[in-house]
Amino acid sequence: MMSLDSTLEAYENLGTPDGRFSDLTGDYLFTEVLDYINVNRPILEIGSGKGHSSLLLLSGGRTETPTLTSIERDSDNIDDLQSIKNIFGDRFNYHICSSEDYDIDNDSNKNNYQLVVIDGVVSTLQHDLELARSTSADAIWLLNTQDDSSIDGIAENFYDNSGFFYERNLRMFVSHGDSDRRMVNTTLMLR
Repeated sequence: MMSLDSTLEAYENLGTPDGRFSDLTGDYLFTEVLDYINVNRPILEIGSGKGHSSLLLLSGGRTETPTLTSIERDSDNIDDLQSIKNIFGDRFNYHICSSEDYDIDNDSNKNNYQLVVIDGVVSTLQHDLELARSTSADAIWLLNTQDDSSIDGIAENFYDNSGFFYERNLRMFVSHGDSDRRMVNTTLMLR
């Protein structure tokens, strides 16, 4: 996985002749999904990790993008997330807790989220999907960056019974270091 420093360097080079996020994978797909959904309300991200997806969601190829609230269970990522907060200010908020401990009912945007992005751990995926359904989000985007086949089955069972419908399976190239570069599936579901 890219270090946060190289991610931030790529962010700072936006608009250069090399193009947006030339060093990041998945940037084009993020822009396409944000444009397809026409995101103009807050986004909830479950499982931000070091913040690579957060940067892509906050940038999104638009002149003005919505706010992002991110939930991350690993307190080792707090410095990385704070670096993103320092760049984006009030547009980025994060909570260090598991999604199971996050109190969505006390979230002022619960009824205003337009998109929920899930890139968490498999063990909480069913809960994460239910948390997403409890919001007013028009769409759920499930990133399977762990490339775990059980995720697809959990997602299929969810959208069969959720009021969301399966929109499309999108493939995204991810890199977890020089020796681990692969295509993974992502699933977009709409209400």
